Amino acid sequence: MTNSVPFAGEKNKMLNALCGKLILAFLLPLFAEAQIGGGQSFSFLQLPPNARTVAQGGVQVASVGADASLWLSNPALNTDSANYQAALQFQSLTGQALHTSLAYVLPVRKHQRLGIGLQYIGYGQFQGFDPTGAPTGDFSAAEYVLALNYAHTIAPFTLGATLKIAGSSVAAFNSTAVLADAGALFRYPRKDFSVGLTVRNIGFAMSNYTDASDWVMPFDAQLGISFKPEKMPMRFSLTAWQLAPRGDIVYNDPSRPAGFDANGNPLFNATNNFQRFARRLVVGGELVLHPNFQLRTGYNVLHRQELGLAQRRALSGFSFGIMLKIKAIEFSYGYQVRHVAGGISAFGVVADMRRLLPKKRQRLEITD
Repeated sequence: MTNSVPFAGEKNKMLNALCGKLILAFLLPLFAEAQIGGGQSFSFLQLPPNARTVAQGGVQVASVGADASLWLSNPALNTDSANYQAALQFQSLTGQALHTSLAYVLPVRKHQRLGIGLQYIGYGQFQGFDPTGAPTGDFSAAEYVLALNYAHTIAPFTLGATLKIAGSSVAAFNSTAVLADAGALFRYPRKDFSVGLTVRNIGFAMSNYTDASDWVMPFDAQLGISFKPEKMPMRFSLTAWQLAPRGDIVYNDPSRPAGFDANGNPLFNATNNFQRFARRLVVGGELVLHPNFQLRTGYNVLHRQELGLAQRRALSGFSFGIMLKIKAIEFSYGYQVRHVAGGISAFGVVADMRRLLPKKRQRLEITD
């Protein structure tokens, strides 16, 4: 018995040291110097999947709800509250691009669920020309993702994984990739408090547009919290994203130099570590006026700093939304201001299929 106390102390020291190393490894990319802009493919995988996420700043990994599309952001958000929920989402992007997504959650065993999702982005028709300027006819461009999710809840923890097949086509050129997401969620049993963690887009391209194409997946790690004070009708969220890329996400726009050196080379304002860290934060809020009615807002620091014009930032980086639930159907709308020229407008419908379909169904749950 006398040897057990020193052994326990050494074990705690080892655990503390391991945790410290993991945290250090997780935070080191925040202060790297090399820029990463322009080095990724399949960037459409980073788009927010639903109107709720759009309204809360574009990134959300910890906010739980009865929405079958939430697991498209974090696989662990496929919780018991999403059982038999079907979600249909529409997003109007820049120009004529339209982002559509479908998702459904089906319980298979007690506290275990499957989710299936489909995302499609159509960019419309374009006019083609050869190197001499002669027209070659119209062509189209589109991208898609087919996703299969599995999640398992164990006490306050939920673990989830998503397998995705992504494709991209421009005229006669095509590319496909296989990717995976992994996530974890902790929900405090007696409080409206949750912590979410996900690593996204781990994978590789199976085929490229051309043999010379060198594609890098948009791998990312995201960490967030969501909490609602007991006596406030407000739910807050704070999410850190772009944690995985080993580089500086600050973009120095060559058209906006701070000055020039003696040789005429452009000079840019240097960013410190705090500014690099702040650009990875997204703040969200939900004003819960009623369980069936909410107002939503968000603030994305990176979008504010990188997409706002120097002469006129306007509301770049801010987002707004609303949710209204009528019986078994939930309607939501979100708008995220990306630039003074426009942003993302999203509309979503979530339906509880148990209440819409009156016929009896045999559930595949196995109770302990």
